[in-house]
Amino acid sequence: MTIAQLYYASTYPATEILCYMEQQSDLFEQVRTQLITEHLNQYVWFENGQVLDSDPSHEALVLRIYGQGEPRPLFIRKVIVTEPKYIVRSSPNLK
Repeated sequence: MTIAQLYYASTYPATEILCYMEQQSDLFEQVRTQLITEHLNQYVWFENGQVLDSDPSHEALVLRIYGQGEPRPLFIRKVIVTEPKYIVRSSPNLK
């Protein structure tokens, strides 16, 4: 089964896709400094340590990539200096 088939086979991503995304994220972090120099405030299509395409517009980038062939999981991230810190708040009274 291809990654694209795994992607569309379920509501939740397959383990292979989650592993792929985590691996790409780790590689992205390793070259963040270089990416900031070359692609600051742009969305990059990043795979195996390389930028395959970039654009200031997420939508334009995705449409261009999917126009080249079969849709598949993509690792796209905006290159910014500092990633935001997310806080999840919950109510202690929820049961």
